[in-house]
Formats: sequence, structure tokens, C-alpha cells
Amino acid sequence: MSISFVLSECLSGIGEYNIKPYCEKRWLSLRDEIVWSGSDRIGYSREVRLSDATWKPIGEKIGISFNELGIEFEYEFKILILALYTSGIGEGMPPLKWSTIINGARSLMTIARFLCVKRIHSWIEFDKLNNLKTSHYCAEAISYVGANDKPSLCVSINTATKWLKCYGLLGKESLNLISDKFTPIVAAYQINGRKKHPVIPCGVLKKLISKVIYELDLINEIRDEWIRRQSDDIRRIEIGQYKIVNGRYRSICGGGDAAVTAKIGRIRGLVNVLVLAFTGMRDGEALALANDCLVTRESDTGELHYSLLSELTKTTDGSQKVEWVCGEIVSKYLTLISTLNEVVYEKATAIIEYLSSEISDEYLNELQQGLRYKYIFTVNYSLTSCGFYRMNKRPNSAAFNISDFFKIPLNTSDIEQLDRLGCNYKSVAPNNSDRHQPYKVGDYFNFTPHQFRHTFAWFIIANRLGELDDIRYQYKHLWQNMTLVYAQRGFESIGELLNIADEFSEHITSLTVNEIVEVSLDGNIAGHGGARFSSRIKEMLGNQVEENVQPHFKDINQLVEFISKNSNDLRGVGHGYCTKAKDCKVKNVADPSHCVYCDGYIATPRHLTYWKSIQLNCEDKIKKIESAPDGVREKLHSFSMVLKSNLEAARVIIEQLDPLRGVDQA
Repeated sequence: MSISFVLSECLSGIGEYNIKPYCEKRWLSLRDEIVWSGSDRIGYSREVRLSDATWKPIGEKIGISFNELGIEFEYEFKILILALYTSGIGEGMPPLKWSTIINGARSLMTIARFLCVKRIHSWIEFDKLNNLKTSHYCAEAISYVGANDKPSLCVSINTATKWLKCYGLLGKESLNLISDKFTPIVAAYQINGRKKHPVIPCGVLKKLISKVIYELDLINEIRDEWIRRQSDDIRRIEIGQYKIVNGRYRSICGGGDAAVTAKIGRIRGLVNVLVLAFTGMRDGEALALANDCLVTRESDTGELHYSLLSELTKTTDGSQKVEWVCGEIVSKYLTLISTLNEVVYEKATAIIEYLSSEISDEYLNELQQGLRYKYIFTVNYSLTSCGFYRMNKRPNSAAFNISDFFKIPLNTSDIEQLDRLGCNYKSVAPNNSDRHQPYKVGDYFNFTPHQFRHTFAWFIIANRLGELDDIRYQYKHLWQNMTLVYAQRGFESIGELLNIADEFSEHITSLTVNEIVEVSLDGNIAGHGGARFSSRIKEMLGNQVEENVQPHFKDINQLVEFISKNSNDLRGVGHGYCTKAKDCKVKNVADPSHCVYCDGYIATPRHLTYWKSIQLNCEDKIKKIESAPDGVREKLHSFSMVLKSNLEAARVIIEQLDPLRGVDQA
């Protein structure tokens, strides 16, 4: 690879690099340099040279063309791209991702091609024009590329022109003139035109998932029949009963039941929908899942936890293995598709072993690459052949095209939810005729893969199933503001959720009071307030007194009902219950030693695990402090006192809730 050599010849400066002006002699000496080489994504050896009209680095999915550019513009773009790909926007800076670079470079090329029409041959030449000409050409370029109707293009141009400044192709004045022309379009777009992907209404999502599971269950019913037929074909391959058509394997038994093949073939798109819906995964990451991506772990309590192992590239340098939490439903049907895939892998292995001398090199390579990567959604389930698809982008067929495969009409409730969340529009795609057009009752919902990601985040936040950091972790975001884009509607829905939660507060209070009363009668209650409460409960149930002094209750149900109606101040803290609410003088409930001796504090067996954790944690930290050097111990003296206070509080509660353990420790 000669990228470093090419850049050393074409860049000048230290720290802040400048791209040298085009020189024909230098270009001719470098044009045949190999900048990338290796095996491509389908297994073929490939080289990319500096002079090639199209570039696609080894391992990348998309390329960039330099057609219709003059040689000087081509030279500047190629050196700029190599510099950004290796050094970012300056020495010591992280390199930019290929997808980011080509998006910006393609945007700049629309301007460069316009300048070529005006007989301006390079950015350096453009930078030397007087301000009046520069401003005039910028105004013409806006009309030439249709920038007013392509605000996202303007956003990209605004960003990419800064790269030209970083590498000395544009000066500050030229950059400001370009920015002055494009910034108003960008600003208007961000204020008025930019909308996030709509969430999928709850009713629509329920219907979709129900339909997907129904289809998958139908496939599960014919799974054994399909596996039997494939196994028969594998045995025929081993004994030489097969056909070769155009260099590819064909079964001698024909298609069999076409309906079986058609149904089985849908499984790729159906399982993909479940993965998107239950993980919030990006579409590209879901398509790149391997056949062995499912990870199952058993907790200490015997509960099974499921996750998917994927390759993250969007927010990392290079690729990185990450896990996405999923559920039992996803696990069930991933296991189904994985089982079917293993049969096809066995068939492909048999073809390579017995037929490699008869099939074409292209077909052999297809099978070898399919077995090498084993992507879960690339398998061809045909009974008459065997092969693998190239999954460079999402297919537009069968269940992968969700909107065409699942026609789900919107009802009044769905429309109301979309209106309430401010996303009642059919599309956000710039070139879609339905862009920003509202849905009406009876319209079919327009599904896109990215909507599942927004819906997942909204659902988690709106239903208080997690916090912003939980979404950030699940989505593998580097910055929290990236997560907020997805979760914002969830926060807006919390007000609505709080109104619903109020309806349950009375029920929850009743359950809590019932628990406290029961453990009080058993004497299994802790805290100064717990002791007082237990004593009073026994009096109320056990002694007859005057009505104007103390109510008398004939059974525990009456007592629970009475206390529940008069327990608006009851609240839960992590380590127990507080009965004082607003009158509580303790301002730091995270420090439990402040609560234990309060006459409003109650702990039950539910909280015993918490207190045991406090005890172990405090003992461990105290031991480390006591073994530290004298100078360190002095600095940590106050912290040590707090730990000892919490340890003493923990022992008090544990002894009250678990007397045998308390005696053993004493």
C-alpha cells in the first residue's frame, strides 16, 4: 500500500498540511501507485490505483467516481480523500470514516463539475478569484445543483468546504463566501423542514409483530419437510445424482412444492423485522449479523438472558464486536432461521467437496464466501439449487419490503398518537412525493427500517423502562445528544404517562401497606419506625378501645384499607420505606445510616439483600483504607467514618430482619 508515499509527495507543511498544486510531472510519476490491495468482499483479489476512475477501498461497501472532473480537480479530490482517510482534518486527528468522506466529497463534486463548465479547473484556481466573482459563481452553483430543493446537500457542502480550508485548497475569505450562500438554506431547513423519522403507532406495531409471528409459525410447521428434502438432495450430491446448469448446481428432482420454497424464503425478512423491532439495531448492522450471533446466558436465579453479537462500524474506528440485548421472541426465531441456514451450509459444503471441478469459478467463490462469513440473512433457501445472496444493501423483495408485504391501515387511535407525538407524516425522504404529508384514517402505514430504532427508544423512555444512558448503551452512541434524538419523544410522553401512573398509585400503596402489616404481625420488620409500627398494629388488632381515641378493626383487611386511605405520605427509598414524605428531615437518603434510627423509617425482608450489599461493600472499603499508608488513611478519615456509620446501620437492620445471621456475625 502506497498511501503514505503518495501523501508525502503531495502534501506540504508540518502539523497543518496543504495539498500541493497539481503538477503534471508529479502526477505521471504517481498515477500507477497502488493505494489499496487485497481480497474484496466477495473473495476476489483486487487493486485500486491512484489513477482509477472509481475508488472503493478493500472491505468498504460503496465507492466514489471521479468521472466528469478535470484532471486538476481529480488530483485535488483524490489527495484530499486519502488525507482525510488517514489523518482526518489534520495531523494527530482521528481519520474520518469512508462513508463520511464520500458523502462530503460527492457533494463538493457537484460544485466542482459546475466550475468545470465555467472553465475553472481546480479549487486553488477558484480561491484566487476576486470576491465578486466568487460570490457570483456560488449563487449560480446554487441554481445549477438545485440546492434550494436539496437542503441535505447544502448541509453536506457546508461541512465539506471546511475540509478544503483545512488542507489549503480554499482560503478563509472564499470559505466565508460559500458559507454565506449555503447557510441560510441550511438554517431554514433545520427550522422548518427537518423532521425525525416517525415512530410506529403502538397499535400498528402490535399488529405487525402479530402478523410476523403468525407467518414464522407457518414456516416452523413446514420446517421438517423442507429439511428432509434438502437432506435428500445432499445424499444425491454425494452419490453423483445432480445437474450442472450454466456452471451452477441444480437438483435432479425439480422444484418440488413451490409453495414450500416460497414460504421458507420469507423467513429472512420476517426475522429481520423482529430484530429491528426488539433491539433498536441499525438496519445495516442487522443485515450483517452472523448465523451464530445469538448469545444466551443463565443468571444466578436460573433466568435466561439473550443478546445478539454484531459488528459495529458507524461510531467506531474500524469494526468492533458489540452485544445488543434482545428477548425470548427474537431468540426463538433466530434459532429457527439458524437451523435452516445450517442445512444450506451443509449442502454448500457437499457441492464444494464433490462438484468443485464441474462448477464455475464464480459459483465456487460464491459458495466459499457464503461459508466463510455465514451472514444470517444471505442464505438462498431454494430446493432446486444452493447459493448465497450479496447483502450490500437491504433487498426490496418479500418481507424485507415491509410496507408492501404488510398492509396495515391506520385507525383513529393511531392518527391521534402520531399527532400527539408530532410525527404524523408519511415520509421524511427528500425525494418522496409523500414527504411530510399527513396520514388519514385508512391509509396504510409506510414502514422504514429506521423507524423501529426511533420507536424502540421512545417506548423505553416513555414507559420508564430505562433512562437515557440505557438507550445510549443499547444504541452504542458515543455522545448523549445522539441518543436524545431518538429518545426526545419519549420524554415528551412522560407527562402523559404520569397521568396514567396516578391511577395506579392507590393500588400500589395498598399493596405496600399490606406487605408492611403482614411482616409487622410476624415481627419481621426493622428500623425505629418499624418497631413502633409493629407495636401499634398489634394494639389496633388486639385491643378494644374507645372510638374517639383509636379505631378498632375486626380483621387485617379493614386495617389495611384504613391505613391505605391515610398513607399519602408513604414513599419507597432504595433501602426501605419512609412514612414522613415532605416532613422528612433527612436530605440524603442515599446515605442509609441517616434513616435507620428515624421513627418514620421501616425496612422489610424485601430490603434485606440491599442491606447485606451495604455491609459487604463497607467492610471491603474499610479494610482497604485501614491497610493503606498513614498519609492516605488521614486523607480518607472522613470517608472512613461514613463507611463505619453505614456498616453499623447495616448490622442493626440485618440483625432485626435476619437474627441468626446477625448473631453469627457478632
